[in-house]
Amino acid sequence: IAEKTGSALMTDWANARVDRGAGRVSAPRIPFNVDLAIEALKGFDTILLIGARRPVAFFAYPGKRGEFAEPGTVFAELAGVTEDIPAAVEALADAVGARQTVSPSMLAKIRASTG
Repeated sequence: IAEKTGSALMTDWANARVDRGAGRVSAPRIPFNVDLAIEALKGFDTILLIGARRPVAFFAYPGKRGEFAEPGTVFAELAGVTEDIPAAVEALADAVGARQTVSPSMLAKIRASTG
């Protein structure tokens, strides 16, 4: 979906487990450090949340803003943390025409790992 739409894919820094390897999508984590997280999300005007909460600071740091995204960023929640996340991702893939597509970069990764 990210490759098809030209979007960035990121995950929360606190994910307990992230599957990796052939056939898996690489999703960089939003940094825990406030300054690094703000830099990572700089320039995004819209953030789509799928099974995730808004990226905010874990503590209230003096002199630093609590939200990592730039002021005015639009957040769209496709699925909350308690909702059917796989179904939401499948619906999004259908909507953007990426449902049955294996991206060139993913295909190259799969080929490299198997052969």
